[in-house]
Amino acid sequence: MIALIKARDVRGVFYTIFQPKKPVEKVCAETGAVPVLFPHQVNATPEATDYLKMIDSIVKVTSAALSKPKQ
Repeated sequence: MIALIKARDVRGVFYTIFQPKKPVEKVCAETGAVPVLFPHQVNATPEATDYLKMIDSIVKVTSAALSKPKQ
């Protein structure tokens, strides 16, 4: 998976609150991608307090991951 992420220039690795963060951080450390906590439902993250704020948060975290240069 590491080689594939590097080969395809993946910018972000998305995960939800139910997934452990350590494997995501390890993959990101090895590939330069950014870990992105994805709000899968309302109140899944502090920013996603209602449906519209959840959609705003999804757009925000996605665009931030795509616009960051690889680490």
